[in-house]
Amino acid sequence: MSQVKFCRRINIFQIIAIVSAIGNFAYITFVEYSSKGLEAFRDKAFMHDIWYPFEWERHMNVVIFLQMYYLIIGGSINVASLTTLVVLISYGAIKLRLLQIKIKDIKNNSHETQVKNLLKEHQYIISFMHSLNEKTKYVMLMEFCLNSINLAIAVMQGLMAKDLASLAYSASLLFLVVLQVFIIAWVSNDIKIQSLAIGDAIYNCKWYDQSRSIKDLLRLVIVRAQTPLLLTIGPFGPMTNETALTMVKAAYTYLTVMRNFYK
Repeated sequence: MSQVKFCRRINIFQIIAIVSAIGNFAYITFVEYSSKGLEAFRDKAFMHDIWYPFEWERHMNVVIFLQMYYLIIGGSINVASLTTLVVLISYGAIKLRLLQIKIKDIKNNSHETQVKNLLKEHQYIISFMHSLNEKTKYVMLMEFCLNSINLAIAVMQGLMAKDLASLAYSASLLFLVVLQVFIIAWVSNDIKIQSLAIGDAIYNCKWYDQSRSIKDLLRLVIVRAQTPLLLTIGPFGPMTNETALTMVKAAYTYLTVMRNFYK
């Protein structure tokens, strides 16, 4: 299905964005180290700010190994966490699309058991999405807050970049954050659309040729489908495409505060 291909493309783009950001981050650090030596890191951390139980200046090989290890692990965790969330949300959207197809295939004088099975499938999807929302709503809240700040930081770094390598890193980081923001918003918005489309699928099927009991069952599904399935940002509202634009607006506010602070 197109949804499966979409998830695959999302994962590929995300991996490319992560590798690009990691590569640029490591590159500008090593360029600075090779040109200025340890003097460049007297007042700032070498890559990540990590405490070492030894004098790190004397064991740079170990330091570089550990930094690259943590960099790769961090990137892998980022990819795995977002991919898992996207797949779970997409699973719900795919189940809703399949349910629409099954409903549209209802034929004349369908058996009541068949319609009851569709009703149970709809109940399962609703239960699954409610459970998923309960377990991820505060993750969504954290994503909303952190991604807004990360967007502002990426733009600020780009404005303060002094060379092409730093500008490339800022651009790759900005691309990664924007991609993650709109990936989550897009798949979450698709759940809302597909859940509302269940009612349209029933309207387009041959409900008028069914028995009274089946019509009552279909009417019950329509009533349930009037309430869209949503993934929420904590207690503050649903995650949709409009929410992604709100993140961008919040990032602009943070950027304005940062620029005023550095002036």
